Amino acid sequence: MTASDGASGLAAWASGLMLATTPGGELVGFGLAGWLAVGVTTISLFILWTFGRGAVPLNAAPTPR
Repeated sequence: MTASDGASGLAAWASGLMLATTPGGELVGFGLAGWLAVGVTTISLFILWTFGRGAVPLNAAPTPR
């Protein structure tokens, strides 16, 4: 099992905990789960963008001293 498999399973489990059924049979909680997914995705992209700015390209030659 890779980290992405575990993260996907954890996200599915957590979003399932946010969903509920009203006495009338209506499912509620999809809005909260969706906005949470948007927020986590945005934060993840920002973190990856931040790390990518400091990364050295693999084809960069070392500068001689």
